[in-house]
Amino acid sequence: MLGNDPMTESDYIQTITQWREEMQTNLLRENGWLDLVGLHWLEKPLQSFGCHASNDIALPEGSGPENIGTIIQEGELFFADLLPDAGAKVDGEPATGKIHLEADVTGEPSTLEAGNLTLMLIQRGDRHAIRVWDSSSPARKSFTGREWYPIQEDYRVTASLTRYPEPKTFYIPDITGTPSETEFTGQAAFNLHGEEVVADMIELSSGALYLIFRDASSGKTTYPAARYLVTEMPEENSVVIDFNKAYNPPCAFTDYATCPLPAPQNILSVLIEAGEKYSAHSHD
Repeated sequence: MLGNDPMTESDYIQTITQWREEMQTNLLRENGWLDLVGLHWLEKPLQSFGCHASNDIALPEGSGPENIGTIIQEGELFFADLLPDAGAKVDGEPATGKIHLEADVTGEPSTLEAGNLTLMLIQRGDRHAIRVWDSSSPARKSFTGREWYPIQEDYRVTASLTRYPEPKTFYIPDITGTPSETEFTGQAAFNLHGEEVVADMIELSSGALYLIFRDASSGKTTYPAARYLVTEMPEENSVVIDFNKAYNPPCAFTDYATCPLPAPQNILSVLIEAGEKYSAHSHD
């Protein structure tokens, strides 16, 4: 038995192993994080884009048309003016001329495809950028695999949960330095290897809680910037946090992600040698 959990030790190990295999599969999917090849901040109202080096936004050579069109900003709206011979598609449909682009923050972003490339408008704070995936990217083919600590049951802890009367809002920078509004809905407190730990939690739409943290292993055996973790479904006053499921953010695998960093209160002094490890050479 695993504490008061009806799951046996072997069942638990199998469950975590399966979850880690799914994380690996998800990372290796086409147009996942390993296929990300560009992040181009939009600083001018008109910017040409395509695979020829003369474009304002120069995309990977040989991955698509030399000239695809122009990104246009008009006030708070963004458009792609697509050349007729680019063979582009927007949201899966052939497209030419001036097409409105929805950003990722809307929940229904536009996807622009040309050749092996997929482009999307993203918004971070008051800045916008074009994110680019290349389905022929060599990074996915050469990736050596995620690295994990051995599964250790004592890193699955039950924390007391104190929910805030109102969410607490902080402006937390991402890895690019762009701050964004983050709401913390409660605080989890637990004991890990004799050390009392307190961390602020974000509530997901599923009801589970989300932890962005750094610990004493960060920059040594784990990713320097942060690791992420989704808890089990919380009870009213408690939540199970399993650090065997702590995982690296996308920016551990690509230079073109915009990963949120931990809030100052979630930079923990405790050593957490569980979950995903990081070796820079395996992510080259």
